[in-house]
Order: sequence, then structure tokens, then C-alpha cells
Amino acid sequence: MALKVVRPGMTTPNNLRRFELEAEALARLEHPSIARIYEAGTADTPGGGPYFAMERVQGRPIFAHCADRNLGLRARVAMLAKVCEAIEYAHGKGVIHRDLKSSNVLVCEDGNPKILDFGVARLVERGEGARTELTLEGKSSGHWQR
Repeated sequence: MALKVVRPGMTTPNNLRRFELEAEALARLEHPSIARIYEAGTADTPGGGPYFAMERVQGRPIFAHCADRNLGLRARVAMLAKVCEAIEYAHGKGVIHRDLKSSNVLVCEDGNPKILDFGVARLVERGEGARTELTLEGKSSGHWQR
């Protein structure tokens, strides 16, 4: 299990809202190729901040995994298909990742990919438009600790 928290000193209203949106996005998703969230809340400690407990994914970024294993074209396409299926699933649940890159797709020892880091995800409600936080140029979602 991994614990994700907002870094001390980074608890601005915008960062807290983005953290809450990430937890909500992950809570919508239960797919074998998407890291799972188990619990979210606020720490019951002095100055306790928000947290969420999630699946700890140990693996290599997808490009590094393919290179390390010298995977052929068929194996690479099969792995990409699994990632696409997971993204299609997320879209069906109203979650748009918005930061999909090789470092956010880890391949586990069993050869299955896991999509991580929904920190800038967009949540789309049917018939209600979208809820999102803007990512400004030069800004990253790197305000969190794992």
C-alpha cells in the first residue's frame, strides 16, 4: 500500500482541491490496469491533512520495460492495447487522465501495465459539463508525496 499526502506548506485551496479531485477520480475506477485507491480522508493527528491510501505499484516505466525485455512489435502493441482499454474504461467512468505519459504507466513484474497519477484528471459528469482544475504552463502536478 502507498500513502499519498499533500506536502506540508503546499496546502493551498487549489492544491487541496486538486488532491480531492484525484481521490474522487481514482474512487470511480476499478480496473486491473489502473492503480486502485483504498481509502481517502483527513489524518487524525495535530495539523492532520488529507491523504489517500492506494495500491503500491512496483514496476518500470512502459518504455523502459519494453527496452529492458527487448519486446518485439507484437508484444509492445499488445501492451499498448491494455493501456488503451484502461483509458477507454476510465473515459466511460467520466475520468480523463490529461497527463498520460510513459512515466505514468508502470509495468509490473507480471507484465501487466498500471496507469498512475490522476493528479490533473478531468472529471466529466453526464449532462453536467466537467469539473477540473487547470494546469498552467510551467506548472506540474508534483505537489504530492508518495
